[in-house]
Amino acid sequence: MAAVPHFHGNVLLQAIPDDVLRDWLPRLREVELPQGQVLAEAGDTLTHAYFPSTAIITLMRPASQGSPADTASIGREGMVGIELRMGKPPLADRVVVQSAGHALRIEALEVKQLSSHSASARSLMLRHAQALACQMAQLAICRRYHSLARHGAVLDVFPLPTEGVIAVPGAGF
Repeated sequence: MAAVPHFHGNVLLQAIPDDVLRDWLPRLREVELPQGQVLAEAGDTLTHAYFPSTAIITLMRPASQGSPADTASIGREGMVGIELRMGKPPLADRVVVQSAGHALRIEALEVKQLSSHSASARSLMLRHAQALACQMAQLAICRRYHSLARHGAVLDVFPLPTEGVIAVPGAGF
């Protein structure tokens, strides 16, 4: 499996065998994603999957009280839209660009079609889904056992606005 420089560093796409990738190439479009762009709201269905190369995209779970909680961040290691392998289910999370950059985009229906023709692509997507589930579980554990009050000393040395600290998934606050 040779790395494909055209993909600007998306690790998941680079891991797909070249013979399978040839079917994907004409369907992928490079897009620029500005910080704060909402790609989808909770309850929507995704129209496209995104393979970030330099952008970071965050999944944010709406809360009945207070502000939404980040549940996962996806960068060059994966894709946004893994659920498209199962059809077009409504999203549980809001999908927002956390850090501006580039991504490759593909239409939702094509993700299921193309991945169904390749056992290796399906396997990679399932492993990515497992990694996302692990990231979400780790973030839940961190939020359970770490609070801003416990990390007051860190905030004294590195003062940051509270919303900036909370918005960074995996920060442990």
